[in-house]
Amino acid sequence: PRDAAVREVKEETGLEVVAGRVIGQRVHPATGRGLVYMAAVPSGESDVFVGDGSELSEVRWVAPAAVGKLMPDMFEPVRRYLDVVATTGAGT
Repeated sequence: PRDAAVREVKEETGLEVVAGRVIGQRVHPATGRGLVYMAAVPSGESDVFVGDGSELSEVRWVAPAAVGKLMPDMFEPVRRYLDVVATTGAGT
């Protein structure tokens, strides 16, 4: 999963990352696809782009505390992880 995550992030956003721990897993309710959610940190330049408009509508940097407003239906384990990152600064 880590190699796939690094590859997918690069293909879809142009961002090079180092994958961290698994945050959660589920079958996506809308697509039926199996998903693995992982923490990651950038390992190089932080410029991003939308590599495939059919998979992403937008890519941008936001503070962890602001994500809930943008994605109110976020997968709960990811929300909890971002809450910890926002309050402690600890990640991956």
